[in-house]
Amino acid sequence: MSQTLASTIYHNNTIGLLNYTDSQTLLTEFVRFSAFKLYGNVFHYTYVDDHFYSVGFILGMISLGIFIVFVLPCQLAVNILYGIRARKILKKNRNNSSIETPPSSASSGDASVNKEEKKNNTDKYTFRETLKKAWYEYVLLEGVARATPSFVMVVFICLVIWLTSAFSKIHFAGAAVLMAITMTMWLIQWVLFDLGTFTYEVLRSFSTRFGKSKTSEVTKDQELKNVDVTTSTTSTMNINQSTTAIVPPSNDSSSHHHHSEHRFGGLVKDISFGYVKSLANPLFRRHPLLGVLIVFIFFFVTFLIFLVVNGVTADFCVAYDPIEISTLATRAGDSTRCKSGTICFTYMTISADISSEMIVNFQIDAKQLNSSFVYYGTFDPNAEFQFDSKTALKANANCFKMTVIEIDRWQCYVNLRGLQSSSSYYVKSAFTGKDYTATSVTFEDSNVYKFRTAPSASSPDRIVSFLNGGDLAWGTNFLSLVKLIPPTGKNISTAPYFFMVGGDVAYDNGCAYCYMRWESWFSNWAKYMVVPLQHTSSVSHTYTLPLASCVGNHEAGNFKRPRSDDAFYIRYFPHELEGDSSNLIVSDPQYTRKLQHVHYLSSHTLLMVLDSWVHESPEQQVSYIVNYFNALDPSKYKNRMVTIHEGIYASSSELSPMTAAMREQWEALFLKYNITLVLENHVHTYKQTYPLRFGKVMDTKADPLNSRAGADNDYYYERNIYNGLGKEEEKGIIYVGDGSLGAHFYGDKLLFGDPMFRQLGIITHFHHIITHDTNSVPTIELTAYGYDSSTGDSYRVSGSGLTIKTF
Repeated sequence: MSQTLASTIYHNNTIGLLNYTDSQTLLTEFVRFSAFKLYGNVFHYTYVDDHFYSVGFILGMISLGIFIVFVLPCQLAVNILYGIRARKILKKNRNNSSIETPPSSASSGDASVNKEEKKNNTDKYTFRETLKKAWYEYVLLEGVARATPSFVMVVFICLVIWLTSAFSKIHFAGAAVLMAITMTMWLIQWVLFDLGTFTYEVLRSFSTRFGKSKTSEVTKDQELKNVDVTTSTTSTMNINQSTTAIVPPSNDSSSHHHHSEHRFGGLVKDISFGYVKSLANPLFRRHPLLGVLIVFIFFFVTFLIFLVVNGVTADFCVAYDPIEISTLATRAGDSTRCKSGTICFTYMTISADISSEMIVNFQIDAKQLNSSFVYYGTFDPNAEFQFDSKTALKANANCFKMTVIEIDRWQCYVNLRGLQSSSSYYVKSAFTGKDYTATSVTFEDSNVYKFRTAPSASSPDRIVSFLNGGDLAWGTNFLSLVKLIPPTGKNISTAPYFFMVGGDVAYDNGCAYCYMRWESWFSNWAKYMVVPLQHTSSVSHTYTLPLASCVGNHEAGNFKRPRSDDAFYIRYFPHELEGDSSNLIVSDPQYTRKLQHVHYLSSHTLLMVLDSWVHESPEQQVSYIVNYFNALDPSKYKNRMVTIHEGIYASSSELSPMTAAMREQWEALFLKYNITLVLENHVHTYKQTYPLRFGKVMDTKADPLNSRAGADNDYYYERNIYNGLGKEEEKGIIYVGDGSLGAHFYGDKLLFGDPMFRQLGIITHFHHIITHDTNSVPTIELTAYGYDSSTGDSYRVSGSGLTIKTF
């Protein structure tokens, strides 16, 4: 079935701009803007960091809003009310004091009050300090006006702290302690603390130490004595300050200085004493230990609650496309998680020479590893196959521990060398060791995987084909599209040998807690990425497609990230044979494994993979490109392809820093070294360009974009490179992509109408690419297959046929 591009260009596989699941939300853009202003690098934060700071910003703003709108006004209103009442009471007490207290009592410093007066004034004392006339005023002023809005604010502050645990910024137990302390401070400050008492004490201290005397009987000398007595004895001060007024100091400078020191020092002591005194409101005044006990119990209970909550929600995994959020607890209770003492998954990655080499990878869940190996061998594709470990060859694996994840996992790989070209092989992984219960186990993968080696340079039939696409999301769209993968093997001669995934492989965002995303990913790969070949009328075999790949931004959480942010991709995808070691356990290759690699397809085609500044800048890779092609025999591998994640000529109107750098550093080199085709990804769209040279279309017969002749008809391009007929300034490179293996389109503004594009649309698709040198002419043939979400149809995209011959 074939379908035209025009019928899919506007509605196929699109989502609304408000349905973002990636990093393009308004708040995320705010975080990116802040990162650029603070660090001069818009890529400073990872996508997971974006979520953390975005949500943290929301909760922080809510907390600030509650404080400004509710807590502060309520607090000020209650303070003003308490202040007015305190002034009235102080005035009344001062008047009563001047009448009832003889002057001699102040001068002697003995301000004792008889027990009978204390008893009679008990109710007045409580009324005076709390400044509340009845119990309902206490509930209204201290409970509703102060404690309730502040509690809501504190809850949001605790949510911010909780985020630090959920996003693994601090240990969940530490976050629980901080949250319990925050809640306890609220209890002390807004529940146990009596603002009325504190207000009264502060105003009383100010009035006593800075107020003017209204009694003319007190002499200057006596006043200074009162000051000395008041500041030298705390207990005397506390009594006298309610009955004695302080008059202005004398004109003597030394006395004035001495007097000021006593006044301000005494004021600090008064306020401190008043605060401590205010920590026991009337409910706990008679039983102070009750308040201490309540604080202790409250802290302990809240700590336990937060410890459980934080433990359950700790260590978020936030993966995209489809959105997947898991925590430490949900992963531990997930029945689909790989079981201890088993092999979690097995897969193959291609090496440089796919006619004689293959890398087998598998992951083991075990506490202890004693040995790991693979059974492998050839089989006759024209006969039925039955696995037999006794007749199989055995190759020992090298393994390293996945220390970045929370459980015991071993990542193993085997370099299979010296394979026969154009042959069918099988592999089966196995290991011996101990599981979490220290039980010895010998385990073999339940599946046997089959693959084919490509024709060698000396093979008479040198057709090598593969499938290509990027930005893979195991969603509805791609699961519908994969129905077209098995039919690519209908003709055995053009059946694919591997699948090139051009970055954004699993959308784990480099998060170490997203290891289960890879379990499901490899499970889906083994299930769907298979090609059945009918070798005879009665015998068929199903081959699992080995992987080729390049690194994408969602492998590391963003562009321009250090390797340490990439938890899985580098460890999971070796593409060059690494040194065999006799040791079972080898070092983690995270910082030594190359991100650039070249694959040879027979004698006519090479496929170079580069990093589009996920970890290494284009400038850092210039020497790799130059050194490789300078050492290459120019008469070999005339079909030259490059795979990158971000595009040099992407369909998006936004010119990213990565694109600008690749154009500046690489495009001239690609033209110089006769690159034929560049496979690009990242934008989640579909495109084919005409042959381009620094953005200029080099085909004089090119039709305008969306013309029927240009978009709906297949395209043929001859490159006169090695026959002496072409001129250097006439060289052009075709760019195809833009990475849409099921990933959602996020609403980028596309370059519709730009004449450099032969085809442009929004389509979930993959390419079937066939390379050969029939009649000694290096040739690349490409066809795109797409999925229409509006009709549910999978089809060959009309006009997607591309043939490039190099002479």
